[in-house]
Amino acid sequence: MKTLIVSDIHLGRVANEAKLDFLYSLFSSYDHIILNGDFWCYYSTDFKNFLRSRWNVLFPILKKKEAVYIYGNHDRAQWCLEGTEKFSSTQTSRYSFDVGEKKFLIEHGDRPFNKLCINNFLAIKFCRFINRVFSDDWYLRMSSEFFNETIPNFFNAQLKEFLVSGNTDVKDCYYVFGHTHAAEIDQELKFINTGCIGPKKAEFLEIDNKELNLRTHTYK
Repeated sequence: MKTLIVSDIHLGRVANEAKLDFLYSLFSSYDHIILNGDFWCYYSTDFKNFLRSRWNVLFPILKKKEAVYIYGNHDRAQWCLEGTEKFSSTQTSRYSFDVGEKKFLIEHGDRPFNKLCINNFLAIKFCRFINRVFSDDWYLRMSSEFFNETIPNFFNAQLKEFLVSGNTDVKDCYYVFGHTHAAEIDQELKFINTGCIGPKKAEFLEIDNKELNLRTHTYK
C-alpha cells in the first residue's frame, strides 16, 4: 500500500487549472491519502464557497481513497461547516497509524505557534482582500531566500524544540508535521515535515513498503 501525506495545499477562491490537474493525478496515484492541514484556506474563501468551487472535482477521488482530513490553522474545525464528508472519511486534529513496525503520529504543526496564528475577523477580511488583488498563493510565489528558506527552516527548528521539550504524548514514533512549508526528514529525532504544494512546486511524503521518501515535483 502506498500512502501519501500532504499538507498546506491552500486551495482558495479561484481554482488554478495546472494545480488542479496535478493534484488529481497525484491523488490518483496513492492508496491511502492523509491531508495534513490547510487543505483549503479560510483567509481566501469560506467553506461553503470552497465546497461549490471547481476544486470539488478532487472530492470524489479523495472520498474513494477514504482520505483522512486533519485540521490546520487555515482550515480550523470551527470554520468547516457540514460537508467535510464530501472529500474525507475521517476528520480529526491528530491521526496515528502504523506501517509494519513504524509508527506515525500526524498533526498539522501549528500548535506551538497558536499565538501567532490569525483568528481575528478583521485580519481575515484584510487577507481576503490581499488574496483577491494578488492571487491566493502570492506568498508562495516569492523567490527570496529569506521567505523560502530562512523563515521556514527557523520554524522547523521550533517544531523540533517542541518535540525535544516533551510536548508530545506518544513515544518511539515518527512525528509528521506541515505548517512551516519546509520539507525535511530528521531520522535522529524521527521528525518529518512534508513541505507544501506551491503554485509550481509540490512537496509531499510517500510511504511505500515501509520506505519513507520526501518527493518534490514541479508542474506547469
